[in-house]
Amino acid sequence: MAILQNPKNLTDIKARGGSVFRSREVRVNLAYQPEIRVPLTRAMKFLFVAASLLVFVFTSAVAPTTSSFAQTSNPISTTASTPQEERQQLESQLKDLEAQIDLYNNQIASYQKQGKTLSNEISRLNAKVESLNTTIKAINIQIRQLDRKIQETEFQIASTQSSLDSSRAA
Repeated sequence: MAILQNPKNLTDIKARGGSVFRSREVRVNLAYQPEIRVPLTRAMKFLFVAASLLVFVFTSAVAPTTSSFAQTSNPISTTASTPQEERQQLESQLKDLEAQIDLYNNQIASYQKQGKTLSNEISRLNAKVESLNTTIKAINIQIRQLDRKIQETEFQIASTQSSLDSSRAA
């Protein structure tokens, strides 16, 4: 008894000269895609946290710590030989500071006219701060002038008292 082969192709219509028992030609399966699984969730979480920290650290801003007016101020010269020269220096500085106060007050008035946007408000507040700083410096100069006058008056009182004591003794 002959062993019958199973047909390789099931076709209703057979090509001329073809056999249903022959093998089919090799075909490429385009639907097959191999899956590669890589656990990235932990790595992605770590990278996200690290990137967030780096952005936070390197993009933070630091406020300025020095005043622009403090860098340009002129300290009082202590090399004056007489109190009169020192008084003149203090008075000239007082006039300069009063001129700066007027300038800052004019700036404040101009900023108030411009409107109340945020940047104008900040500029106006900065001008007020500088104006108050110059006012404080002017008051300090006036206090120094009064201290000098008090010292001169005390010296005159002491010299008058010593002359009175010497005249009483004589």
